[in-house]
This record gives sequence, structure tokens and C-alpha cells, in this order.
Amino acid sequence: VPFGGIIHGSSPCGAATLGNFAGLRSTLPHTTRTAMSQLTKEWRFLRSGWIYAFVLTGKQAAATELVSKALKDVVERNDLVSSRRKRRLFFAMLFREGHKIPRSATTEDGSSPMLNRLHGIPEPGRSALALLHLRLFAPDQIAVIVDQTEKQLPDILKTARNDISKIVPATP
Repeated sequence: VPFGGIIHGSSPCGAATLGNFAGLRSTLPHTTRTAMSQLTKEWRFLRSGWIYAFVLTGKQAAATELVSKALKDVVERNDLVSSRRKRRLFFAMLFREGHKIPRSATTEDGSSPMLNRLHGIPEPGRSALALLHLRLFAPDQIAVIVDQTEKQLPDILKTARNDISKIVPATP
């Protein structure tokens, strides 16, 4: 299990804030979902992190590997005291490292048209929109994670939404 030191056997995870990604829980591999159901409060963001990694890569195995690597790097840092800083660094690492992994043309999750649409748009809009919908960060923090300015974020989100609507037009 890649989530070693953060599992707490007797504390079941409450409902994670997944925003519009709530239907993607079934995308998590069973063993990952089981491990994440026992996360302590400080680490509950990992479920959303895995979903974000899946948006970046489009593959379950690649998402799990990406989350494991970022988690290992965060856990090894002795200078991170607050859970907010850990979470922000974790997602920034996912963003940076996710670009090093070849992105598949489509996701493995054929049952989620929304995820396929989101996966298909370019960065930084894809990440900004995904992070916005995960509801884990304020807009200024999203801008930092995607290496943009807060002033640029509204235009990035507008472009991302336009890109999604071009991939599959919204139904009236």
C-alpha cells in the first residue's frame, strides 16, 4: 500500500470534498479506495489528489504511481508543519511531475464523458479547472499550483471552459 505512515486503522474517512468529481470515486482502484477509506483527517486530500492525477495522466496505474511519488516526497520534507502547506505542495508536485508522464489520448474511464472532456483540454486550463472543481484551494492557491498569476486565472478558466464545450457541445 503506497500510503504507509498516514493510515489510521480505526478512523474511517468522512465524505471527501470531490466537487463535481463525486462520480469518479469508482475510478479509484479497489485497493487504493480501501487504503484511502482509512486516512487520518490530515491526509484525506489524497483521494482528491488521486483523482487529479488521473485527470493529468488518464491511466489508473500512472495516477497511482504519480501520487505515490509525490506523497513520498512530501512525507520526507521536515519543513512542512501545517497540513495546508503539505496539501498545496503535494498538488504542485502532481502538477509538475504529471507533465513528465506522457498523457494518453483518452482516459481508461470510458463511462465518464466529463472526465474525458477535461482530460482532453490543454494545460494550465485543465489543471486549474480540475483544482477549482475539487474545491480544495482558493483561487490564489490554484494560480500558484499551476504556475500562473492570480490575475491570469479567470482567463485561463474561461479558455478551459470554452475548450471543453468545443470537445463535446453541451446539451440544452
